[in-house]
Amino acid sequence: MRKLLKKSGTQKPNSKKKIIESLDKEFSKYIRSIGHCEKCLRGKSTKLETAHFLTRANLSIRWDKDNAVCLCQECHRWAHKNRELFRLFFSSIKHPDELERVEKLANQKAEPASIFLMKTLLKIIRLVNSTSGRKYEVTTEY
Repeated sequence: MRKLLKKSGTQKPNSKKKIIESLDKEFSKYIRSIGHCEKCLRGKSTKLETAHFLTRANLSIRWDKDNAVCLCQECHRWAHKNRELFRLFFSSIKHPDELERVEKLANQKAEPASIFLMKTLLKIIRLVNSTSGRKYEVTTEY
């Protein structure tokens, strides 16, 4: 069985790398849709980026909204250079329960990547469909 992501009748390749890139792109759009830097409050006139509290190398929390904030480029660079200050800032804008949940997820044994990616893909499809005019669907081919 081969699962594909379809938009407007076009099929996207089903490689792990392509799925991760697609999820990253949609997740980043969702986080940046806040419209301003959550640290300095600069608006859309500046380039906004998605910054992660815990490393995005961990797939179980890579696309978790409670593990990300919207920052301008300058504040994102600051976050990477000042990890402890960034942790304090992040903790000041997120609820302690959210941080605890994300840290707990990060420390759990992960399920197989293919299963995890499909579950995450479905979550992000639902999220994007509910917050934008885009309509994605998941189809199955044999």
